Amino acid sequence: MDLEPVVVPIVSDAVFAMLQSETYSWMFGLTIIVAFVSAFSIGANDVANAFADVVASRTLTLKQIVMIASVTELVGAVLMGNNTASTISGGIIDVDNFTYRQDLLMWGNFCILIGSGAWVLMATFLKMPVSTTHSVVGAVAGIGVASFGPSGVMWGMDWSEGTGLSYVILGFIISPVASGMFAAGLFLAIRFLVLNREQSFKWALYSLPVFSVFTIGIIMTFIVYKSSPKLGLSDLSAGLKVAVILPPAVVGGLVAGFFGIPYLRRKKNKKDMDGLVSDSPMETTPLNVDKVSSSSGDFASDDEEDVREYTTQGRIMAFLNRTLFYGINQDVVSTHGDAKMEAMHDAAVSYDEDTEDVFKALQVLSAAALSFSHGANDVANAIAPLAVVYQIWQEGYTTDETPVELWILAFGAIGMDIGLFFLGYRLMRNLGNNLTMLSPSRGFALELGTIITVLGATSLGLPVSTTHCITGATVAVGLCNGDTKAVNWRVVLLTMTGWMLTIPLAGVVSGCFFLFGALAPNKNYVDLYESFVLNGTNLSNPDSWTPIPITEFDVESVGIENHEL
Repeated sequence: MDLEPVVVPIVSDAVFAMLQSETYSWMFGLTIIVAFVSAFSIGANDVANAFADVVASRTLTLKQIVMIASVTELVGAVLMGNNTASTISGGIIDVDNFTYRQDLLMWGNFCILIGSGAWVLMATFLKMPVSTTHSVVGAVAGIGVASFGPSGVMWGMDWSEGTGLSYVILGFIISPVASGMFAAGLFLAIRFLVLNREQSFKWALYSLPVFSVFTIGIIMTFIVYKSSPKLGLSDLSAGLKVAVILPPAVVGGLVAGFFGIPYLRRKKNKKDMDGLVSDSPMETTPLNVDKVSSSSGDFASDDEEDVREYTTQGRIMAFLNRTLFYGINQDVVSTHGDAKMEAMHDAAVSYDEDTEDVFKALQVLSAAALSFSHGANDVANAIAPLAVVYQIWQEGYTTDETPVELWILAFGAIGMDIGLFFLGYRLMRNLGNNLTMLSPSRGFALELGTIITVLGATSLGLPVSTTHCITGATVAVGLCNGDTKAVNWRVVLLTMTGWMLTIPLAGVVSGCFFLFGALAPNKNYVDLYESFVLNGTNLSNPDSWTPIPITEFDVESVGIENHEL
């Protein structure tokens, strides 16, 4: 049977057919390194955003936050992380364009990690909270333009499929506004019902079970609709969803009522008693000078070894605090004597400290839920390109939905935890009290407002960024003070600048790296070129190329048996 000439260039088909895993082992190895850096940057920027208000309101310390986030991010990624990753994020470009060039798809995903990771890491050092999802989208668009020109990117939007670059930008605009509205509404309700009342502590205790039921109910709804498809929670009937959501919320309310209220009462009573004791005259105990040498100040000979050991340990700990533990020893709460920051905080209204303590547990709960969901869903920003590269390296081809191995999920989560450990303080400082004065009640409102916004956007199919949501919520809660001076508008401007630069800069970096590799001289092409020339083939005239029968390739091994040429 006569075969029709192959339409696509024979050189491209030949290189595609020769794709072997060992040929691109170097690319897989480099992708692992770059994926770790990308995960590191996400932890330092994105994960830090979720807990900035908890630290700023002095609910938990930075060290406690790192410990909690390390658990929630890892558990969320491993237990609830998606077991498949989209080959091309958000339908920005068509993966079918790479059907005959899986090697370029492999290289493209490597460049996506470079573009998105480099920008997020740079933004972290500049103290700009940016969306890692938008960084990935921008990097993907850069690959599309570099590969196929402007027509290679879907610039518009498909409402039915929820795809397209404009669809992503729509979420860019909606998310901070919607989150700010929800957060401001919640805080104004808390202020009216609790904070501004006489005996506000009593009213806070009365409202604690109600707020607990509401908070846990929202969190459970969030988990049901945002959890991994492999759990199947979002596919349950309405009745079963209620059965999953309602019991934990009711139990949480009962625990708050029967245990939380008595505990908070005892804590306040003890604090009041300690205050009375501290105001009374105290007896002084004379110094026991028998243990101190009379004139020389020397220590007893038996203690010399202990003192030397203590000094050595002290020097080691001092060195570790300046290096390994530098990130978690930073002060991200105080204003550092900055007159402008102190004036901004003075413009905010302060409420009863004991009343604010009631909201601390709710604030930690909502922040942990955000972090848990972040590990379950957003870890894909760091590991989806790695999963694609891994499958191509293993199988020689990939599909629209790439399976994600458990070790890849854990790898991404650990990378994010390490990034939070070392550099998370930079974003926590800027997005916390440097943006506006935060307290437990304010932090609780903005966290819950963010969760409600992400949940509502998910049900409507709108793409939103958690970073944009929590930033918008923080600004809105700051404006609830009734004074624009209570918000640091310089930080707001810096943040919005970072948002606008994210997609284009990530795209430029990834696109340039892609072109450097894709257009570089290639030994396989050189060998094929020489073979064609030696056979007398005129490469400048494609009509003279000798057709290569498709049966000469092992099409099943490369997964193109269903494609027509």
